[in-house]
Amino acid sequence: MPAPFPSFLEPTPLADGTAWTAEFVSYDQRTDSAYYCIRWAKGDGEELWARVHCDGVPDREQLFADVQDVVQSGESNTDHRGGMVWFMKNNPPPGRR
Repeated sequence: MPAPFPSFLEPTPLADGTAWTAEFVSYDQRTDSAYYCIRWAKGDGEELWARVHCDGVPDREQLFADVQDVVQSGESNTDHRGGMVWFMKNNPPPGRR
């Protein structure tokens, strides 16, 4: 896996007075995608999920901008809802070795 992926746990304010945080959940090496769970900082438990293409070594600012795009759209851009995405090159999942 490339360098560790950041979480964005400091609430980021939006124009409507709400704020969001995003926690890194998993990485899929096969598609070079990171998955984030987005939560409203003072919300009702609603979550969005973001799939962010990393394009090699993750860049914190670009990851933040890509996650913020999902926040602003108001819709998840993936069906992924947590858990390990296991596609590590030369390291098959347990039971398939």
